[in-house]
Amino acid sequence: MAKEPIDLAFACRLPPEKALEYFRSKGYQITWDWKEVWREMHAKAFTVAKAGSLDILQTIRQHLDQALAEGKGEKWFIDTMTPILQEKGWWGRQMIINPAGEEQSVQLGSAWRLHTIYQTNIQAAYMAGRYRAQHSNAVDRPYWMYVAVMDGRTRPAHAALDGSVFRFDDPVWDTIYPPNGWNCRCSVRALSEKDMAELGLEAENSEGRMTEVEKAAGRDPETGDPILRTVKGLRITDRAGKPMIFSPDPGFDYNSGKAWAQFDTNRESGRKPTIEVAPSQKTWQELGLQDIRKIPNEQRPPPPELLPKAPDLESALVQLRTALGVSEVNPLRVIKTPVDSVMIRNEWLPHLVEKRPQTREEYANFILPTLSKPHEVWLTAYIDGSYRKHYIGIYQDQKDLLVIVQENTDGSLLWNIIRTSDAKINGKRKGELLWPNQSTNTVGG
Repeated sequence: MAKEPIDLAFACRLPPEKALEYFRSKGYQITWDWKEVWREMHAKAFTVAKAGSLDILQTIRQHLDQALAEGKGEKWFIDTMTPILQEKGWWGRQMIINPAGEEQSVQLGSAWRLHTIYQTNIQAAYMAGRYRAQHSNAVDRPYWMYVAVMDGRTRPAHAALDGSVFRFDDPVWDTIYPPNGWNCRCSVRALSEKDMAELGLEAENSEGRMTEVEKAAGRDPETGDPILRTVKGLRITDRAGKPMIFSPDPGFDYNSGKAWAQFDTNRESGRKPTIEVAPSQKTWQELGLQDIRKIPNEQRPPPPELLPKAPDLESALVQLRTALGVSEVNPLRVIKTPVDSVMIRNEWLPHLVEKRPQTREEYANFILPTLSKPHEVWLTAYIDGSYRKHYIGIYQDQKDLLVIVQENTDGSLLWNIIRTSDAKINGKRKGELLWPNQSTNTVGG
């Protein structure tokens, strides 16, 4: 049975439903450096380093979307995008003001950058869709083979992994499912028990073979020193039998399809039953933290503007969308937090304000500051085995008010304002403390 190498031109001619679904599920994030959107965050956010305006990002994304939907190849993408980006002024090497406020010579658009943008995004979208399809068929085809193209451009480490087979549920696929670097062309082929017997193959096991290595992710523009990042890897032997470590490029050591599944929008309609918090988790008292009501006013940030009560649900949604910076036209936004990034979707907003007697839209301006600069972030376990992050915000002159933004397992948000004078205000402070504010989270008062 012949191997099944991936050909991106062929992939673009396939019905791209899942690839398009993955690509279109992303929000936008403007970045200066590609490392600002790291690993799994690429499943949430579409970005192009130094594309300093939403107009440029939207233009590039629109044409990548068209390439996926209509089977357009790389040459079409480069030939089409070049004059458009040149007209918009995003082309060539230019002196640009960087985030530090300094003028810096940077490379904007070029044929090579467009090649990389096309290859990386098309491959990631196609592989994310392929992962979801293979995972849904894992009962019939539970064995997955790593397939490298095996030509003169194939990296030695990728060639060394070619033909390796692991079960679909082996944790190795969280790290090595392609793409595994810039312009990686590797793929995964799903095999049945019959396929394995006919090919004379046996599945490997990654237990005890996973490791971490330091790899350069660019160079410091001031010192020229390499910027090192920790990357996950797998101990293997090369084609000559010599031990080596297969490790993806920095930022690629994750599974784009699995990350996408965590933020999938295909939720069941209707309200889901409330799931209780798991017992026996560490609380703020056990961690020696301060009663949140006793934190001095001068150590709290000033409160955002309070909005008026909306007369109806539609007006409340308008206020909420304005406060969060999303709309029908731009329905996705990714907010960086101290521990991760959170995706805000226009379609998820109605449930935040649908309980009209609560008029929670009054506090809509509290959501973004609580996410971007929280007082605390807790990872809390629930009785169904899931975990949810709780971003907690406190503000000046609001000692009886606690802002909680909860990120659910599907990526949606649950937002609440607690006003109370008793100990219930500390009730969400349990689990693993991911983000302590050292200046205020000390016992006292």
